Amino acid sequence: MNEEIIIAIAEPNRLHILELLRKRPLAVQELTARLPVSQSQVSKHLRILSDAGLVKAYPVAQQRYYGIDPIGAKKLFTWAESFKPLWDAKSEIAHMYLEAVRTKQASIPTAAKPFTIERLIDAPRKLVWEAWTLPVLLSQWFAPDYYTVPVCELDVKVGGTIKLTMQAPDGTSFPMTGTYKEIVPKSKLRSIQSPLDENGKPLFDLDLTVVLSDEGKKTKVIITASALATSSKATPHLAGLQPGWEQNLANLDRMLTQKEVNM
Repeated sequence: MNEEIIIAIAEPNRLHILELLRKRPLAVQELTARLPVSQSQVSKHLRILSDAGLVKAYPVAQQRYYGIDPIGAKKLFTWAESFKPLWDAKSEIAHMYLEAVRTKQASIPTAAKPFTIERLIDAPRKLVWEAWTLPVLLSQWFAPDYYTVPVCELDVKVGGTIKLTMQAPDGTSFPMTGTYKEIVPKSKLRSIQSPLDENGKPLFDLDLTVVLSDEGKKTKVIITASALATSSKATPHLAGLQPGWEQNLANLDRMLTQKEVNM
């Protein structure tokens, strides 16, 4: 978005002018009567808002009225709306963190505690299955917020391999490998997944089962996971394992229900 727009609305009186003009166009004298500044200052504010493309003059007879410029308003709206995916995501993260603290999940010192997560997704089972088995879709949700998945290779068959790398905003990479152990098309995936340390050695093995079932026009996703063969470096990773998977499912849900799928 044009930086001038942000600068223009950062001043309280100019923001107030926009709020007044949202109801109907007003003349300078009308705006002056409603603001705690002089007419010359109002004119100056209008000039700045006009230069930013947020307001425009409408001559009527001998009078000049100022109103909202629809093009500039749309730019402002589009920019603000671009933050919409973060609203639910952040509340989801906060909820999961608080839940983890409440159950002391974040301080569990041992790796062996299994967990089960259920989520109902407003999408057909075929599409949810594809989101788990097509690299182009899995890479869009299989990571925490602000992370990317630059490497996503899936050989979806019993004995087939999984190769995946998540990348943090600072460029740090978190690779993972895995092997499919059981596959029931559109219904069940079981795999052993192994996050790797900086030397390429497994931090732990995760026995992960994903079961999909129809719930009317929606799909119930049930994840069952248990950690195996852990290392001394695994504890902090395991502490956030369940909240991490809950966030992944929230991302999957958001991608499918908000139709943000990119093929």
